[in-house]
Amino acid sequence: MGVHETRISCLERGKREPSLRDICFLSMIFGRSFESLFSSIFDEIRAELYCQLPTLPAPPKSLSKLRLKNRQKTIESLAERLEDNFDAAYDD
Repeated sequence: MGVHETRISCLERGKREPSLRDICFLSMIFGRSFESLFSSIFDEIRAELYCQLPTLPAPPKSLSKLRLKNRQKTIESLAERLEDNFDAAYDD
C-alpha cells in the first residue's frame, strides 16, 4: 500500500480509520468489493434509510415539475432497492 507499518498496525487494531484510498487498496488486495468490506455499516444504513423513507419532508413548493418528478423517481427507486435488500435479509 506504500504506507508505513505503523499505519497498517493502527488500521488492523482499529486505532485509525482507513482513508478512502486505503479502502480502495484493500479492496483490490483482497479481491472484495468496497461494500463487502463494510457490509455491517451498509446494513445499518439500509435499515436507517428504510425506516426514514416514510418521514421524508415534502419537497419545497419552488421545485420545478421536472425536479419534482426526478425527486419522486429517485425516492421510489431507493424504496424499491431498500425493500429488496430488507426482504433478502429476512429471507435467510
